[in-house]
Amino acid sequence: HIATTLPYDCDAGYSNWQSGWSHNKKDWCCAYIKRGCPVTTTLPYDCDAGYSNWEAGWSTGKKHWCCQYVNRGCQTTLPYDCDAGYSNWEAGWSTGKKHWCCQHRNRGCPIATTTLAPPQRCQLWGDPH
Repeated sequence: HIATTLPYDCDAGYSNWQSGWSHNKKDWCCAYIKRGCPVTTTLPYDCDAGYSNWEAGWSTGKKHWCCQYVNRGCQTTLPYDCDAGYSNWEAGWSTGKKHWCCQHRNRGCPIATTTLAPPQRCQLWGDPH
């Protein structure tokens, strides 16, 4: 019976392999046992690339993703100034501005109107009421 000794025990310290194993042990265990391999994740966007010109250079999708997940490329200005032209909002604002300002600032919302029906003649007494 011939005993074979492996150069590394890839079970020992596996719970902390990323910081506890040597580079050689990581390489060997990954190559031969498929343990301790570098974790590779691909993100949909690199939020550092082009950050100095993000407003003009990034796509809408990249701006949205980077803002939501990395807090970079977030719009710092509002899409509409809901105070500008408010005195004439019904005729002067675009549909988009009306919708946005109503939803986000509660300005420029459609005014609910109630139309009263004319009085009807009562079927029992004949008088309007």
